[in-house]
Amino acid sequence: MATAESRQPSRWGAHVLEGHLPGGSSFPDCVPGLIDQLALRLRIPREQMDGSLDSLEVVDATLRRMEDAEGIAPDDPDLIAPVVAYVGEVLRKAVDGEWEMVFDKEHQVWEPYIVDKRGRRYNPWLEPCKALLEDGLLFSAAWIELQQMY
Repeated sequence: MATAESRQPSRWGAHVLEGHLPGGSSFPDCVPGLIDQLALRLRIPREQMDGSLDSLEVVDATLRRMEDAEGIAPDDPDLIAPVVAYVGEVLRKAVDGEWEMVFDKEHQVWEPYIVDKRGRRYNPWLEPCKALLEDGLLFSAAWIELQQMY
């Protein structure tokens, strides 16, 4: 589940996902549309967003370029849901897993996870949100999550 770090007050709310993920427990149903939104927002051809770890590098590079050229802030709260959706799909594909939603009763927030066939849980939101806030890289955030499990 969420760590104390994820629950620190921020400009995004008391919990980094608070008010940012559509669909509540049905968030996984929103994922394809959110990925389409991310592709449109970043002007990346949808076919380049193929769910591979390499494609996260394209997203990272585009975010950084747009930040410099157009003033799009990587920590823009409107990017949370599309980024979580895409990082989650990359993780899901990498581990042949499934989406699982867990309700954080304390903060009244649904948290998405990817669960592999062995029951190991991968967090597609904590490291990516930290990366967005701290000007980190989504590729690195996803790789960190995968490495913690192996």
